[in-house]
Amino acid sequence: MTTVGIVSPGAMGSALGAALAAGGARVVATVSGRSERTRRLARGLELLDTLDDVVAASDVVLVVVPPGEARTVAGALAEAAGRIGARPLVADLDAVAPATVSAIEADLAAAGLELVDGA
Repeated sequence: MTTVGIVSPGAMGSALGAALAAGGARVVATVSGRSERTRRLARGLELLDTLDDVVAASDVVLVVVPPGEARTVAGALAEAAGRIGARPLVADLDAVAPATVSAIEADLAAAGLELVDGA
């Protein structure tokens, strides 16, 4: 079974996660530091304690965040991968500029992670 990590399980991420889970995937996420609203939206997903846990468990990590947060999230994923030695495929599903995608790809590559631009 494929394990898909969702960063972040807000309105779009939780809906995507629910559809993947309904299709038979194991879907994990964390709501650490997130609002009560996000916690409610993420019900039905397998919630783990930290981003490190999500990265460790995932075959692929889907990033669904506001475009202005995409590079910060990529940095956090790279740091998590560095700490735990996991190398899931990362798919950035945000609408970001091509130059930002290039920067994100470089950030992730430095940690041994491969990026798929799903914008």
